Amino acid sequence: TPTNINSSAFGKLFSCTVDGAIYAQPLWVANLKVNGTVHNVVLVATQHDSLYAFDADANPCEPLWQVSLIDSGHGGTGGEVTVPSGTSGYLVGGGDGDITPEVGVTGTPVIDPAAGILYVVSMSMNAAATSFHQRLHAIDITSGAEKPESPVTIAASFPGTGSGGSTVTFDPRMENQRPGLALVGGAVYIGWGSHEDTDPWYGWLIGYTYNGGGFTQTSVLNATPNHRHGGIWMSGAAPAADSQGRIYVVTGNGVFDASSSSQPNDDYGDSMLQLSAALGVLQYFTPSDQATDELYNNDFGAGGAAVLVDLPSSSPVQHLIITGGKDGSLYVLDRDALGGYGDGNAWQEISIAAEGPLASGPPGVLWGIGAVWNDSYYLAGAQQPLTAYRLDPSTAKLSLAGTASAPS
Repeated sequence: TPTNINSSAFGKLFSCTVDGAIYAQPLWVANLKVNGTVHNVVLVATQHDSLYAFDADANPCEPLWQVSLIDSGHGGTGGEVTVPSGTSGYLVGGGDGDITPEVGVTGTPVIDPAAGILYVVSMSMNAAATSFHQRLHAIDITSGAEKPESPVTIAASFPGTGSGGSTVTFDPRMENQRPGLALVGGAVYIGWGSHEDTDPWYGWLIGYTYNGGGFTQTSVLNATPNHRHGGIWMSGAAPAADSQGRIYVVTGNGVFDASSSSQPNDDYGDSMLQLSAALGVLQYFTPSDQATDELYNNDFGAGGAAVLVDLPSSSPVQHLIITGGKDGSLYVLDRDALGGYGDGNAWQEISIAAEGPLASGPPGVLWGIGAVWNDSYYLAGAQQPLTAYRLDPSTAKLSLAGTASAPS
């Protein structure tokens, strides 16, 4: 709370060593019994395809268990390794080094606390680099062991002409599982974008359920099936969901033709999508500068979406969602009327670039997702200070509440 987070009582307590880079957000579970003893536990996944459980309170660090997600006990076929990436010797990407030196677990796992299951996606290949794998695991959080009939090898197809035929197929080598996993209505939803825009790739979202005896693929979406791209990456943010079970993702650069009266009209580049549990598109919002975003690599989908709690019935809009990306605009949208194509359909549009003392830097590029707390929305654009916006329930709009004095 504000009373105990201060310079004298808040800071680093201890550190724990792991075997690879951590791109996925660590997760925390309270009062978990491990080996007969109750602990608060931190679960950490690495790009070396390892998963760790640490005591969250022990100082010095106390490991509780560690597993490899690519050994034979976790679905590996024998001799599997992580996928080389980086600036040399890479087998994914184009040498930019966005992920270095290996790709294993990138997206943040999700935990079903009632079932005691952690869902996580691993990426690996055989030693000869002739076979690539992405698998969804159901992990017992008390031991690191796989649940029965887990993992499942991820595979999917979708109607579309982007690959030259009538169907496009999920490619486990080319697809980057960057966004966090989401657990909505008992289903796990997983998104993918590109490795450094290296073709061919698409924006995929796939849903699975686990019933204790195996996985069932329940839904598949390809965001731009006729033209490729349209990645779902959101700088690591997970798909959002509201109390009605509607799912929200934001796509990156790609062709947009959904407003066209002629087919194909199911390509949603640079758009926010409201989806059903079966991943049908219910509504969408696409900014007016979508074509410019695509042309100049200003991914609308560089940022995630934040669903706000319902406002009072007296508010002009009760159900809000906030998003923004690389183009420097923050959009406050009505979840019940996203509006389709055009900025005029937004309930409110705010220029991130105009805020704060560092506006001479890049134009407020937003990577990631803001945080909502006590009717305030906090975010920090690239080379911008941490900024707070206050939500006024009477207008259902944001106003600038303050900025930090230095970059966050």
